[in-house]
Amino acid sequence: MNELEMKGTLRAIKDLALTDLNKRIDFMQATHAGDHITPTHTSPNGIVRPKSFFMKKATVQERQGNVVGVVGWGGKTGLKANYVNVPGYTPISKQDEARIIQLAVKEATFKVVSADDEHGGKFLLITGVPAPYAGFSYGVGKALPVEVHYTVVVLRANHKILSVYPADQNYIDGVGGGFVG
Repeated sequence: MNELEMKGTLRAIKDLALTDLNKRIDFMQATHAGDHITPTHTSPNGIVRPKSFFMKKATVQERQGNVVGVVGWGGKTGLKANYVNVPGYTPISKQDEARIIQLAVKEATFKVVSADDEHGGKFLLITGVPAPYAGFSYGVGKALPVEVHYTVVVLRANHKILSVYPADQNYIDGVGGGFVG
């Protein structure tokens, strides 16, 4: 795809009514099965392999040792778990994933890169990960996921949304040049 075709397709997608955009998102979610909603994905041979995934920033409860307090019924004192609220992350839902796509498509600053394939013109819409979400990726040779700061939405020239996933700077640098809008 050339820059003019990508700009035209992106303009058409940006101008879609929210209901039409949501229909395209629903179709994408039905066909790609939420690969980037959970931290792991099961490959056909049953091996769980890591992928990039989104999470939602939230306040979560964490157990931090024990405290002396009333345990159970009857007013007896003893050791009980000490839970405190800390900043953390929770899994996202399909609705959260849809919101990430909506925000990415409507985002003002982005990079678009052609990624044509044998099925026709497609391109990558690259923007930041919107708040209150966070993207994580295992990266090459990483045992634990690290937070990444880009959202990639894969779009086809026929206005079809193919996928959405978080990516790191190395991935973005590797996809090549494009235009910035």
